This record gives sequence, C-alpha cells and structure tokens, in this order.
Amino acid sequence: MWGRLRMTMSDNKKQQELLPLVPDDSYGGLFVATRGFNDNRVLASGTDAAKVIESARAQGVPSPLVFRVPKKGEIMIPSIWKL
Repeated sequence: MWGRLRMTMSDNKKQQELLPLVPDDSYGGLFVATRGFNDNRVLASGTDAAKVIESARAQGVPSPLVFRVPKKGEIMIPSIWKL
C-alpha cells in the first residue's frame, strides 16, 4: 500500500485515475525521481534527494518529479517537488 499511492484529478468534472506514483513497494524510505505523474518509470532513487535530482537530470530530464516514499507503517505528510 505505501509506495503505491494513487492520485486523482478532475478533468471537466470527470474523475480520471492516474498511475501509481511508483511501480512497486521496494522504494519505501527513499527519494524517487520520475518524469511526472503520467510516467511512473523510476529514473533514480536513493536516500539523498540532491543526488537523485542530479541523476535524473543527467538522464536528460531537466525538471523531474521528486518525492519521498514512506516506509511501510510510517506516518508522514506527503511532499512532492516538481523541479
């Protein structure tokens, strides 16, 4: 469940389900970079957000979506950065 968060958006009063933010539960406790909400392929992950961002940018993504996936059972307020 943790790490398989789903987001919904309203599009002309129609709810549309988007992809899970990460493809599986192995990213708990890590910062993750993807291309965006519509592409959940993980570009980089790790415990250091700056290195994750640097790695994603080195792959040609100047503005990655970066977020921390909570560990199973961890309570946290989500933070998502679109750089």
